Amino acid sequence: MSKRTTLFLIVTFLICLLYFKRHYVREVYVCFFTSYSSVIEEKVKRFNSQIVKPNGIFFAGNSLIESFDLSVFNSDEIYNRGIGGEKTDGLLKRLDKILQHKPSKIFLEIGINAVFANQNPNEILKNYSAIIKKVRQDSPETTLYIHSLMPVCVKNGFFVDNTKANQVIRIVNSGLIELCNGLNVKYIDLHSLMINEPTKSLREELTYDGVHLNNKGYTLWIKTLENYLN
Repeated sequence: MSKRTTLFLIVTFLICLLYFKRHYVREVYVCFFTSYSSVIEEKVKRFNSQIVKPNGIFFAGNSLIESFDLSVFNSDEIYNRGIGGEKTDGLLKRLDKILQHKPSKIFLEIGINAVFANQNPNEILKNYSAIIKKVRQDSPETTLYIHSLMPVCVKNGFFVDNTKANQVIRIVNSGLIELCNGLNVKYIDLHSLMINEPTKSLREELTYDGVHLNNKGYTLWIKTLENYLN
């Protein structure tokens, strides 16, 4: 690797470090300095080593799920299958590892990383459709819940335009509503709960970095889920 390339990577990482905090620092580091597929494989391997009870409840998705402390629900039959940086196509590839347990319920929250990667909304929805069909085919007794994408509040972003990102999020959510209605899947609207209507962005009191939730944000989410878990 040339000195110029090395310097470029270091400067790029430092810029990312200034902007992305906590989880994002980890995800940017993974993106630049490790094989992301190896990270996925390691986490899936750890998931597979976990003892799982039949007909449990699974939460699957990205870092918003991975950081969700599901112990608040006081159940040893609720399992976290979130992986930071995951997109819908990645979840689709590892869905078999969840469906093999014949879950009673699966809660999905995923899509924001695809938005940040400028993936076409139609492609995101296509992957969601494939996920739904696979669940129906491989585990027909499983009840599937799909969360809306949450709004974001990215200020002075180097790589993310806040207005554009929230516009795409609304487009994806509209497609998810139509998809869930058409396939009789339960849709959980977190977007309406967490949006600041005047700015069309994530309410600042619910986040520590404009994307990931703080305790107040998760508390709101937890209250929303209580009706679906009882």
